[in-house]
Amino acid sequence: MKGGNSMGFIINDHNGKIEGGYTNLVDVTTGKILGDVFSSVTREKSREQETLSEYRGIMSGDSIGIYGKQIDSKKGIGNMILEHILERIGNRFEDQGKHLKNVQRYSLAIGKALDLSGFDLKDLALAAKLHDIGKTFIDPDILNKREKLTETEKAEIKKHPEIAYWLLKADKRYRELARYVLHHHERWDGQGYPEGLKEEEIPLFSRIIAVADAFDAMTTERGYQRTISREGALRELIEHSGSQFDPEIVKIFADKVLLKVGNINNELG
Repeated sequence: MKGGNSMGFIINDHNGKIEGGYTNLVDVTTGKILGDVFSSVTREKSREQETLSEYRGIMSGDSIGIYGKQIDSKKGIGNMILEHILERIGNRFEDQGKHLKNVQRYSLAIGKALDLSGFDLKDLALAAKLHDIGKTFIDPDILNKREKLTETEKAEIKKHPEIAYWLLKADKRYRELARYVLHHHERWDGQGYPEGLKEEEIPLFSRIIAVADAFDAMTTERGYQRTISREGALRELIEHSGSQFDPEIVKIFADKVLLKVGNINNELG
């Protein structure tokens, strides 16, 4: 496919079934389908798919803002979609772009302390960068709310890992990352979401991202939540080690990432 075509994206949802991320590349000036972008995975609607189905416009220009953009043949369609989703997050939600970068940096530092391979570090970094892409399709008024969230609003936000999962799973290049993103809100004690996995049932990268995500959430002003010091955030991680967080990951974060040097920026470079 050559560059220069205008494009849009649609997700097909037919007769109680959703083709999990089956997406067509469309010339928005003519309506002509130019080709398939993602592989289709057709299944009966599950709870996860119903979550995604609520956002039928998920790949519309209104949601992502990519109608009328030009296809860059050097980047590839999948990368362009992710770029636009990440850009959308940064534009719609206060401080979210900075949060994604921080979580990526903390996750990489933990991964290096665990002596992960270069290949694994690359996957971990990308999963951390994409862990909140599902929030693109959550009401920005909820995510930017300064007051305490209602139970209904909390339930809405809890949909974001599943939305992200179906977005990433639709492209074979990101299917493994989809699993890590889906489970980054699981808890070590099995009380997390969306599937209630526990201990080592939770993918390692998800456990790493969970610690990095929580630390940055506590130390960065976000919505109604108060900001605490790095020392205070570390105490919170340690207090919830073995219940919310993998105790080994917390120990490594404390001993090898935060306390190894006086200034965390030196460690994260």
